[in-house]
Amino acid sequence: MQKHYKKLSLPFLVKGIVTGVLFMLSSSARAQLSGSYTINSGAASSATNYTSWGALASALNTSGVSGAVNVTVITNETATSEIAFNAISGSSATNTININGNAKVLGSSSLYEAITLNGTDYLTLRDLTIQKTGTGTVQTGIRLTGAADYNTLSGLTIEFTAQTTGSTAGGAYIAFASSQTSLATTSTTQNGSFNTVRGCLFRTTNAASPGPTYGIIDQQSTSAYTSTANNNTFQQNTIRNFFFYAIFNRYTNGEQFINNDISRLAANSSSPVNTTVYGVFTYYTYGTNRSTVYRGNNFHDMPYAGALASSTTNYINTYYTFFGWYLYGTSSLPVVFDGNTTRLVDAYTQFFHTYLYFTYCTDFTNNVVDKNESYINTTNYLHLVLLQLRQRHRWK
Repeated sequence: MQKHYKKLSLPFLVKGIVTGVLFMLSSSARAQLSGSYTINSGAASSATNYTSWGALASALNTSGVSGAVNVTVITNETATSEIAFNAISGSSATNTININGNAKVLGSSSLYEAITLNGTDYLTLRDLTIQKTGTGTVQTGIRLTGAADYNTLSGLTIEFTAQTTGSTAGGAYIAFASSQTSLATTSTTQNGSFNTVRGCLFRTTNAASPGPTYGIIDQQSTSAYTSTANNNTFQQNTIRNFFFYAIFNRYTNGEQFINNDISRLAANSSSPVNTTVYGVFTYYTYGTNRSTVYRGNNFHDMPYAGALASSTTNYINTYYTFFGWYLYGTSSLPVVFDGNTTRLVDAYTQFFHTYLYFTYCTDFTNNVVDKNESYINTTNYLHLVLLQLRQRHRWK
């Protein structure tokens, strides 16, 4: 059989190559996300709809963005593994990713966190309920890690629905942590800076729940905290149950905790609690361009509403509202404790409102301690213990 070959001229070949390249570039451009999208498990996948949280995260992680992205959640969803958002190419102060939870529920039975922001920047997540439905003690709502910067978590509800065992080394509602298996593990890398957590509700919903180890744990780089600003802000949040630390703030720079409401109102007399409890545990903090601030926070009703200090069942033996070591303020950027209130906290042996060791330049003003009780030390519970203070301090 005679074979016939078509001779192609050079201009034709060049045109074909150019056309192919342009097609690939066009496909790549179309793959980047920009505009409005939905998460709707009840609708077929399309150019603007994703059928799961995981599908959306995968698209953002793989394709990046070329403009602002707005996502609306249409349906509830149950996930069995973490939803992981990574570094998203193209994201910026202009090319933001905004996810409106639309009052929907993301149930999660994952072993660790429900949502991970791993190096993710400029993402806003709002108006979503995240339900952690497992029984394990290492569960976490949202974890930020790998220098996740300029993100906003707003109006979220994060709730633990089935946990019954407490742990001093477990999970949190919100964690800035390099390890998902051990949140307090230190690292030389930053976990996240210039983030805002605002107007969120953190609670347990099952009877007699101990709550997670931490309400909020914010831990940053052990090598950068003395000079590099983190400037994360936690404002107007409500913590209604925790086992050990309401707020754990370590190796940070410029963090501010403002007008948060902290209690164990979701607990009852059958809810386990650690025998030592910290409202705030703050350790090795600095302020490069703004102060570390604790202002207008309300601590109350611990270990549960109506508790008696004399009880030795699910009781607090030693309580600290503020426990601080090595807090480095300056005359222009002091560490600020202002306008905080502690009421209706009952401890069997010792109540400390403030215990500070080796702190530099602190402003402690307008704080209220009222209607608290320690059973063993009924007449001499301690407001302030101040050890090795350095430089200027102002008390009012």
